[in-house]
Amino acid sequence: MYFFPTSSPLSHACSWISHSHIKRIEAAPHQRTTLIFKNGYTLTLDVSYGSMMNQVQRTAQYRFLLDKRIRHLWKYGGDQIAEPFV
Repeated sequence: MYFFPTSSPLSHACSWISHSHIKRIEAAPHQRTTLIFKNGYTLTLDVSYGSMMNQVQRTAQYRFLLDKRIRHLWKYGGDQIAEPFV
């Protein structure tokens, strides 16, 4: 599972969101964002839509790169020390 923070993890206002459970993201009034999850639960956070989308896109990119690396290891074995320059 891949989670991302909505603000600094040191902040008491930080929430951790599961990337794979998000169904939709909507801009809300007053620089807030509403998350609609696959189970129907709705959550509105004091995070701008732009910041939220940035975190979602970063997490998606990380998932893609990690999946690519894991697939490469499965294909060529896990006994390599250095990462390939693919």
